[in-house]
Amino acid sequence: MINKPLATLAIVALLSFTACKKTDSMAAETPKADSTQVTRTVSGMYEGVLPCADCPGIETTLSFDNDSNVSKTVLYQDSKGAAETEKGKWKLNGPYVEVTFKDNQTEFYLIKTDSTIAILDQDKKEIQSELASHYILSKEKPIVPKSLNGSYILGEEGKGYYQTLSLTNTKDNEFDVAVTFKAATKKGCEFKGKGILVNNQIEVNLKDSNPDLKAVMTISVKNNMAVISTSKFNERYDLMYFCGGGGSLAGEYLKK
Repeated sequence: MINKPLATLAIVALLSFTACKKTDSMAAETPKADSTQVTRTVSGMYEGVLPCADCPGIETTLSFDNDSNVSKTVLYQDSKGAAETEKGKWKLNGPYVEVTFKDNQTEFYLIKTDSTIAILDQDKKEIQSELASHYILSKEKPIVPKSLNGSYILGEEGKGYYQTLSLTNTKDNEFDVAVTFKAATKKGCEFKGKGILVNNQIEVNLKDSNPDLKAVMTISVKNNMAVISTSKFNERYDLMYFCGGGGSLAGEYLKK
């Protein structure tokens, strides 16, 4: 005769062993979080317009690449087109994206969805005010570099003096940039350099053309209009170095 208490214990032990085996099997089959996938989700370009005390808004663009590089471009609306770019590194820190720029300034962003991030304060808290929605940046599609290729005209072609901006995408986000002029007698602007597409604008370091120059020339293209300026407004006079007769590379060039 089988001892019932012993039989019961044996069944319980068997069930417990079976349950443990199933649990172990299920745990082994549960996929771990893929940090590479998270990185790919964060990677991309985000845009938004932040509130501004003394201007209509601050156009802010952040680009995160898969190699932990980040570029942040800020344009104060009504600032005559001067957009400044900072570069640094980013990393994941729990649900946060931690960004450190070259001056060791650190910023934090919260991953809200696959296509939005929130700007946080220094305590890693979301902004709580009636303007909170303005501190959300949304993922946008970057400009296709080759779509910027072509010639852009400042002035009226064939009538008096005019300048031509030529953009040629050579590879990836790199561009050949040239400005030429046409005039009967007047000495105009001539420039050749290399640029790189960052946050939907082409940046050209003028120091590569002349070590004494400090400015970064920016070329932003919207609605077939290319606007040449500098990243810092007070360095705009560097654009006159390449011109005669008091001219400047700066201006609005319409695509041909």
